[in-house]
Amino acid sequence: MRRVLGLVVLGLGLPQVASAAPDRVKLPPGEKSPSGEADRLFAEGQAALEDKDYATACALFERSKALEPALGTMLNLATCYEAWGRLASAREEFDAAREAAGRAGQVAFADAALERISLLEPRIPRLIVYPTPTVEGLTISLRGGGYRERTVEAGAYTYVDPSGSATGLYTLTVEIAAPGYETWTETYAPSEAEPVRSIKHQLVPLPEGAVPASTGAVAAAPTVDAPRPAWSGRKKLGLGLLGGGAAMLATGVALNLVWRSDGSAPDADDEQAQAANDKMRWIGTPIVGAGVALAAVGTYLLVTGGARRTGREAARTTLVPTTNATGAGVAVVGSF
Repeated sequence: MRRVLGLVVLGLGLPQVASAAPDRVKLPPGEKSPSGEADRLFAEGQAALEDKDYATACALFERSKALEPALGTMLNLATCYEAWGRLASAREEFDAAREAAGRAGQVAFADAALERISLLEPRIPRLIVYPTPTVEGLTISLRGGGYRERTVEAGAYTYVDPSGSATGLYTLTVEIAAPGYETWTETYAPSEAEPVRSIKHQLVPLPEGAVPASTGAVAAAPTVDAPRPAWSGRKKLGLGLLGGGAAMLATGVALNLVWRSDGSAPDADDEQAQAANDKMRWIGTPIVGAGVALAAVGTYLLVTGGARRTGREAARTTLVPTTNATGAGVAVVGSF
């Protein structure tokens, strides 16, 4: 039984086309159907194509082609895709028909399919993906939104069907994955209004011990040494004041010791020496007091320089000025 090509030509220019609508093209000589089911599906697809029910017609032609990949079925399927708006799929099917016609020696059909491809290509959206670095095991996948899942090459143009309610296709998801790197995705809606979509992505290495979320494995928690508690600014200030106070205290004590030793010397009645001794005493005593005060403040800041306290806790320590027979100072009173 010879199969007849039922084509809504859309300018296809295939040979043996009659003037009636829809145009009919006879099967290339020698093409026969080994399956009555393929013929039935083909005839139903042809009727749906005449009714412009492109979704149904394309599905029937696809099933017929699966049973018998005949040239007539390929050309009808390509024409159906084009009428439906699935331009990339139409180009792919016309190219398959061109190769089949060439193998069968059907030069006229091969040339007509090639001409149709050249008219389609300027209208088809193209996608090009540039991941860096291009490591071993890198994969770029297209999926979702009604699109069939497939992988594409990095840096190569890929034809994609336009999205929209007419084509039954919506947003396309681009996924870039590679061993040792985070999986990355971007979603967009291909359109004839955007002839080329260029996607550039810098691969991000996974943290040590982690695995990509898409693998379903549980990432091992990295071992992290507990950080040493850092000294607060309050403690650092306290240490500085304590050191300064100790230095002043030592200086004041030294001056007082000199005054006492000089004051007991045989020439203590000398007016000039006595004046110098008195001067050292009056200088040394305040220095001792100031040193004690600074050391006390420094000690207080060191003791209370940890975690910030609030409420009643903050009132447990306080500074209290003190005086005695030899000078003045500051005492720290409270609980620590």
